[in-house]
Amino acid sequence: MFKILLRSRLSAYWAAFSGATRSKKRRTAGKAVLFGLLMVYVLFCFGFMMFGIFSQIAKPFAAAGLSWLYFSLYGLMDLTLMVIGSVFMAKSQLYEAKDNDLLLSMPIRPRAILASRMLTLGIVNFVYGLIVAAPAIIAWVIYSGTTTSAAQWISFCLISLGIIFLSLALSCLLAFLMSATTGRMRNKALMDTAISLAFLLVYFWFCFRMNSMIAALAASGSYLAGKLGSVAPLYWMGLAMADGNLMYLAAILAICIVPFAAIYAILAVTFIRTATAKRGAAKIKYVNRGHKVSSPFSALYHRELSRFTSSSGYLVNAGFGAIFMVVAAVLLIVKRSALFASLAQMPGFAALMVPAVLLGLCLMAGMTTVSAPSVSIEGKNLWIAQSLPVPASEILKAKLALHLSVLLPAVLCDIAAVVIVFRPTGVMLVCTLLLPPIFAIFTGVLGLMANLRHPNFDWVTEVQAVKNGVSVMIALFGAWGVIIIPGVLLFTVGVIPPWALLSAYTVVIAAISFAMYRWIMTKGASIFSTL
Repeated sequence: MFKILLRSRLSAYWAAFSGATRSKKRRTAGKAVLFGLLMVYVLFCFGFMMFGIFSQIAKPFAAAGLSWLYFSLYGLMDLTLMVIGSVFMAKSQLYEAKDNDLLLSMPIRPRAILASRMLTLGIVNFVYGLIVAAPAIIAWVIYSGTTTSAAQWISFCLISLGIIFLSLALSCLLAFLMSATTGRMRNKALMDTAISLAFLLVYFWFCFRMNSMIAALAASGSYLAGKLGSVAPLYWMGLAMADGNLMYLAAILAICIVPFAAIYAILAVTFIRTATAKRGAAKIKYVNRGHKVSSPFSALYHRELSRFTSSSGYLVNAGFGAIFMVVAAVLLIVKRSALFASLAQMPGFAALMVPAVLLGLCLMAGMTTVSAPSVSIEGKNLWIAQSLPVPASEILKAKLALHLSVLLPAVLCDIAAVVIVFRPTGVMLVCTLLLPPIFAIFTGVLGLMANLRHPNFDWVTEVQAVKNGVSVMIALFGAWGVIIIPGVLLFTVGVIPPWALLSAYTVVIAAISFAMYRWIMTKGASIFSTL
């Protein structure tokens, strides 16, 4: 039974990441290859970023005799990525899984259910760890100028596997604290969203400061060694991998495995109580304020808005682009002095700055995918929307309206920032005012059209419907794809004036958006009614 549970859980994750559905297991070879190449590309991009970090610190650390510090930093980065990448998954799988009642009603041992979920989390963390481990060891072999013994290779591999166990223990503990904190809140999605945004802010801060941080690491290795050297486990970890010290290796493996064994034993004993716990929200006292009559479209729109704001996974993942655009607007105004100083050193690029910024805004708008999973998110309750006494086109209009209500305020913030900072005039001002909103409409109709053509109702959690699937990738990469042509023409062909290029691009995007909107209201409405 354990093998069946594990196979089922891995199949669900593979279906979510590959765009397949459980009802349509047979996929064309071309589609499978396409998703495989896409996953390899994403892993390669993250791995290449990690390689860039480790390649800049390997040589100076090795020259200064701080090999242990290099591997200690590797262990910290590996552990951090695993915990951040799996804590929300652990929260949903261990404490808030929607299939607990169904599985516990079957003749399945609770330990088998727990073990299958923990092993699935371990496999996910193994993939995260590989993104850090492979670049770290490759950079060390290439740039350190030292030879690596068999004992060092064995220590590196064993500690890398041991970090997976420690990350699982920390993820389970953090997931329990998050679930206990948000379980009885009136708006649980608000806290989940705040935590997710905090992780995003830390990620962006790291990306913006990465170059300076790497330079500081390479220049202040001795100072950092003094700080981290006082933390015995980090020092032992570094020495075990750098020198192949078996005593320190045994100590680190014990530190990694013992907390996991304790957490697993506690979860095994309390799994039934944890899985069947009722984490209801805070009680709300009913106050009779009367009833308000609204139009069908208003009711449908508030239905979509309520679903969007009540799901932290939907809000953060699909609204990521809008959040990023607001941050970009603030940075554009705050950092305009540094921006103009940079432009003064590039006189040829100054004339292209406003068009480049507008295309950049369109690129960020394409990261907002609220409409792309809006049909799939209906799931098994699709029949409710289909049975409503309203035309299907009204339901689709409400889904499109939700996308625009999330994205357009952020677009307006960026337009205001561009006008304040660059003060465009004439045709360029018209393009500044029209192109970003029109492109926002384009992203909405593109995502909704793609989801009508490629819906997926077989998701287990809403996050799977929001983050993965064919329609989300079509919306994301399709929006980015239509920016490539004007971007290439802007920077490679000097014959076309920037204002003429953006004007023509605005007209073309508007025409395509109108055509797709007409398709959604006619053919798309018919497809929605028969899904």
